[in-house]
Amino acid sequence: MSELLRVEELIKHFPAKKRGGLSVRAVNDVSFTVNEGETLGLVGESGCGKSTLGRSVLRLVEPDSGRIFYRGTDLMKMRDLRKVREKLQIIFQNPSGSLDPRMLVRDIISEGPRIHHRNVSRQELQELTGRLMREVGLSAEYAECYPSELSGGQQQRVSIARALALDPEFIVCDEVVSALDLSYQSQIINLLEALQTERGLSYLFISHDLAVVRHISRRIAVMYAGRFVEVAEAGELVKHAFHPYTRLLLRSIPIPDPQCGRRGTAAISAGSVGIGQAPQTGCAFADRCKWARASCREEEPPLREIAPGHFAACGLV
Repeated sequence: MSELLRVEELIKHFPAKKRGGLSVRAVNDVSFTVNEGETLGLVGESGCGKSTLGRSVLRLVEPDSGRIFYRGTDLMKMRDLRKVREKLQIIFQNPSGSLDPRMLVRDIISEGPRIHHRNVSRQELQELTGRLMREVGLSAEYAECYPSELSGGQQQRVSIARALALDPEFIVCDEVVSALDLSYQSQIINLLEALQTERGLSYLFISHDLAVVRHISRRIAVMYAGRFVEVAEAGELVKHAFHPYTRLLLRSIPIPDPQCGRRGTAAISAGSVGIGQAPQTGCAFADRCKWARASCREEEPPLREIAPGHFAACGLV
């Protein structure tokens, strides 16, 4: 597979006056690649910087520094991103909040093509909207509905259709199933996988649920306090997790029978650390790691290759 997107040393900090002048380090020196037709899963606790990273990659949030290459073009050097906006899309977490409540479904889906292709006819827009609705599993009757008249799963299908309207190559899926019940979650995941096969899409799939991420992703990146702490193939990460934080996330996955196969404690250790609350020196996870040594609090471990294609940022490995 050829490389589609490459991110190098991306940084995004937010000022926080209430914290003694220290900035919130939402994204702190993150690098990764996404290949054509690949899903890179991004997992971590709420507040670790996942959504900020996804939006920074698309420059919906402007990064402080770093480089973002799409098919070899550095997006950070582009003043007018309209040339690439069609190929880089996002599906937001909460469809009821990301869909304009005053617009009909047909207008929401066709808004992108109307803006980017001003010479498109009304008939062409109607045909495109109808085709996209069928593709995401929505009946034509919903075209004349407002978002509030749809269920959460139907609203998310509208969001997916809107993202597909400009025929993208890369989509950031930002917690796309977290607001849905379990039955709708599986439907949306299956839909995203089918669309990827049909269209050759690449995803950055963001979630706090490692069970969902390992199902849909080829590779998984684990994020903690603004940094990647482990990156590996999905199967390899589940079987041979190196970083203590990844192991805790794996143990927190619910199992059908709690009396069978439970390994270790179910919960992450006490003292939750969100973005920007990590220590200025040393490993950000040191205060929550029962194996931490004095050296862990003195030097921040780099993300290094422990096994072929398996990277971890832990001085104890």
